[in-house]
Amino acid sequence: MKRSDLAGWAEYGYGASHSRFSWGLRLHLVCTLQGLPVAFAVTSAKCCGT
Repeated sequence: MKRSDLAGWAEYGYGASHSRFSWGLRLHLVCTLQGLPVAFAVTSAKCCGT
């Protein structure tokens, strides 16, 4: 897979915690109290403002 193949899904930007530019995605999980994942969503790294 080429880096440009991620352009439709991932965001390319600077990560201050790593001091470099990179492609990024964010994985959101909904889990039961026992830790079993029951739902998920993948968004761009810049989504959701955190």
